[in-house]
Amino acid sequence: MSFDISPAGMFAYASGVQNIQTPFIDIFGHQYQTAISTLAGLGIVNAESPEFYPNNYLHRYDFVIILVNSLLTSRSKTLSPDYLSGLASPFVDVSTDSYAPFVYFAADNRLLDFLVVNKRGQDYFLPDNLITRHEVYTILGKATKTVFTYDIAQADKEYMTRGELAQIMVDLFDFALPEPEVVVPQGDAEVGSGGLLEKLSTLLQIQELLAKL
Repeated sequence: MSFDISPAGMFAYASGVQNIQTPFIDIFGHQYQTAISTLAGLGIVNAESPEFYPNNYLHRYDFVIILVNSLLTSRSKTLSPDYLSGLASPFVDVSTDSYAPFVYFAADNRLLDFLVVNKRGQDYFLPDNLITRHEVYTILGKATKTVFTYDIAQADKEYMTRGELAQIMVDLFDFALPEPEVVVPQGDAEVGSGGLLEKLSTLLQIQELLAKL
């Protein structure tokens, strides 16, 4: 549910360069607020509920949604909600779930091989399992051809939060929101394009008439 948009609970804050909308009430003042808001502004994450839960650990399906959306956004593309794999489903435990198209896309691009569990000839994705740092770095490295340096043994015991992943994605893909357009009200535009001079001229004429009375 944390990937559906809701206009409720919007907060604006200054980032020093631009104003970023903060659509989640639980990230205001959070260390990853800017990164999360940037992903939300780009449509990579959004929320029907007003909370993002930045300190919650990532589930596998969480990670795949953000990963696929980030990859496609970096290419100015989006994933069709009707996307289907070449197979009915590459995994026994993923079928009609809302995140299924993202899992199918990632599987078709061989990004999930590191996570696949094969039991008796059938592949399982285990979407509700928490994903470790080692798994995140391994898949991101393959997807973006990036080399991550870290302690594998330690990272294999640690999980990653949703907020941390948001920051990694912003840094990895150099994501940023477009500068807001400055809209000049029509009345002010007229003043700026000669309207002001016309008004001053009229005032001077009135003043001259009053002086003659």
